[in-house]
Amino acid sequence: MNTEKSRTCRAAIMHPYFFPYIGYYQMAAAVKRFLFYDDVQYIKGGHIARNKLLINGKEWLFTVQLSGTSPNQLNQDVRLDEGKWPHWKDKFLRTIDQNYRKAENYAPVANCWRRSCKCPMIGSPAWPSAPFGW
Repeated sequence: MNTEKSRTCRAAIMHPYFFPYIGYYQMAAAVKRFLFYDDVQYIKGGHIARNKLLINGKEWLFTVQLSGTSPNQLNQDVRLDEGKWPHWKDKFLRTIDQNYRKAENYAPVANCWRRSCKCPMIGSPAWPSAPFGW
């Protein structure tokens, strides 16, 4: 049996998330192809625009302010509420700084997320991929 032909290509597919959990990155690093599932129906209340942080030992749920979302939209068509975004982003980044600045490897991760917060849309492949540098 030719081993070159018998190899399989490992791939993963995920919805684009704001501030993905560590497993999202571990999965992306473990596969040859990582696909963003952005051409499917937006799930209101899902984790595309929300997530949790650990603040003072308790889960803190945060939600990014979106503009005119509906279940009839595709993930790739979801947009930030541009009027609320600057204030929300500043408050979010301050919360992270206040609670995680003493964590190991904080500086490179914080810089990565500051760059990713410049992306104009959640469903854009650039949103979750900004930290990867893709």
